[in-house]
Amino acid sequence: GGDRFGTVNISTMASVIARPVAVTASRDHAVANNGGGFAPMFMSLALWVGTIAIFLVLPALARRPRRGERRWSAAPRPLRPASPPAVVQAVVLVAVVNAGVGLRAANLPGLILVAVATSLAFVTLNQAFIALLAYRGRFVSLVLLSLQIASMGGAFPVETAPRFLQLVHPWLPMSYTQLALRTMLAGG
Repeated sequence: GGDRFGTVNISTMASVIARPVAVTASRDHAVANNGGGFAPMFMSLALWVGTIAIFLVLPALARRPRRGERRWSAAPRPLRPASPPAVVQAVVLVAVVNAGVGLRAANLPGLILVAVATSLAFVTLNQAFIALLAYRGRFVSLVLLSLQIASMGGAFPVETAPRFLQLVHPWLPMSYTQLALRTMLAGG
């Protein structure tokens, strides 16, 4: 009837309010446990820290060019001995995450390839910082590590971060590596 809600009667409204909305959750790319959600972020961090450690052991700068070698071509030479440990750290990391922690990657070959590519990219970046800036390059690597932890969006959506972190997010490599590792772990 003629109540104040127009054509809807009170009993109809009461029955609608009494029945809450039902939600059915579905997961497109479920992971085994909470570790599956955080693993990509920590894998990226581990690879970055591992490449910093590689250049604590190996020289990051060829001091003298070889005979007949131009000065600029001597700069990337330290990448040759640094690349095998970078590949090994990536493969060991994937083995530990996949088998040791039990996360069972949706795409294990892809996860290995992404981890190796990530490690090689990180070793190249860290070597470049040290080659260009000497010991200050190590400091730059640590500052970038801190920025990337805060802005990569691994633990919380980057949209909820302060504006500065949202601005630097697209410029930092871990923003992309953790997404690629997540896709290989969970699928998608």
